[in-house]
Amino acid sequence: MKIGETIRKYRKQANLTQEQLADYLGVTAPAVNKWENGASLPDISLVVPIARVFGIHTDELLSYKETLTDEEITRIGEEFSKRSMEGDYEALFAWTMKQITDYPNCEKLLAALLPGLDSCRGILGAEHPAQYDETIEKGYLRLLGSQDQEIRRLGAYFLFYAYLNREEYDRAEEILAYVSRWDTEHQKMQALLCVRRGEEAKAWQIYERMILDGYGTINHAFTGIYSLAHAQKNREHCMLMIEKQEQLARILEIGKYQEVYLRFLQSVEEKEKETALELMETMVEGLSDPDGFYKSGLYAHLERTPRPEKGGGFAEFMVRQAFGKDESLDFLRDDPRFRKVMGQEPTKG
Repeated sequence: MKIGETIRKYRKQANLTQEQLADYLGVTAPAVNKWENGASLPDISLVVPIARVFGIHTDELLSYKETLTDEEITRIGEEFSKRSMEGDYEALFAWTMKQITDYPNCEKLLAALLPGLDSCRGILGAEHPAQYDETIEKGYLRLLGSQDQEIRRLGAYFLFYAYLNREEYDRAEEILAYVSRWDTEHQKMQALLCVRRGEEAKAWQIYERMILDGYGTINHAFTGIYSLAHAQKNREHCMLMIEKQEQLARILEIGKYQEVYLRFLQSVEEKEKETALELMETMVEGLSDPDGFYKSGLYAHLERTPRPEKGGGFAEFMVRQAFGKDESLDFLRDDPRFRKVMGQEPTKG
């Protein structure tokens, strides 16, 4: 909001006419009219008297505390898009910076406009694009210092790529500290930095680890959706999740245990004895080599954690413990195949 719009807003709130406000300030009514219409600005010596008349702080009069609604930010963003299509980067830069300086405390506006202004340098072919580096970097640093977590995250993200593109790799690495290791973008950024630095072995490992982590996230979602569908007795959707989970584990070569896990749950819930026993055998057999996925070319650069000898491992032990306490498996317990899977001695006749 411009100062003229602010004067009009507070004048009306105070139930004053332009003539009355002019009398208070010792100016003419046409002068007030020009302020409110944006044709001119009040003299600097009148800023404090105007603020006193309205009972507000001078910062508020000058819009330093002004914020924008999401709808207003959207409209400004749409105007930015229109102006960018005109192809004149210098004009676009001047217009954008005016919007930002008109609303200096509106971090959302800065976050909405600055990345586009940055990327348009190359797209629109700005002359001497490096001359804008300092201004854009200062904007990103402002976002990085925000109290809003999401805005701070955006600041870190765009500042990282700004440094990366300028081959300022040490500064880019410093920015990584502002991105949580749990953030999915952290691995992407770290891998790109390694590639740019020529640290190819490390980049291989990060990318391969991303495949495993991505599997874990998607598999968790499939299992969650399966549970929701099962609670709603939607068998068709349960089967869809089972099929997708099997395909995912097979494509990413995660191992037999993960391939059949959801189908095993479904067979237990439907009391399909033969299927459940067969899948139990497959699961425990798959756990005899829990890190078998390291043999896949997908994970050729990941370092395998040393484990005890094959068989009798920790994973098998824990799964058997879980099977032993799971009451839903009671319908299987008298079967010799179940006892074999559990590593129990066969019952003598």
